[in-house]
Amino acid sequence: MITLFSKNYAHNCATAIERISVVAIEPLWN
Repeated sequence: MITLFSKNYAHNCATAIERISVVAIEPLWN
């Protein structure tokens, strides 16, 4: 259960980082 939680947490972190990077980079293209 802890391993599953860790994988889910890591996935959520990766998703959050990806969204933040997209939001931060997107204005540069406009």
